[in-house]
Amino acid sequence: MPTLTDPGLLGARLQSVHARGRVADVLLGVALDVLEPFASDYLSADEYARLCGLVQPSVAAATQAALAMIARELALIAEADSDVTRRLQRAHHERP
Repeated sequence: MPTLTDPGLLGARLQSVHARGRVADVLLGVALDVLEPFASDYLSADEYARLCGLVQPSVAAATQAALAMIARELALIAEADSDVTRRLQRAHHERP
């Protein structure tokens, strides 16, 4: 049975909670606020879409880096604290 330190399991869980899309949405919002606060309020739809397109490569790279980092850190937490790992696995098996 895979454990929480297994990169495949962590990757599957990150996928199941739609982590990539959620992280990307947040990072896009942050990037846009840094460049043009409240841009969606005063830019035309085309200008706003262009601005989003300009920052998208940076957001994609940051998203990938963030997900890799959180997977590594979660694996370290699970490895370092066997009580947490046991509780999480027990809770996972008790769900209907």
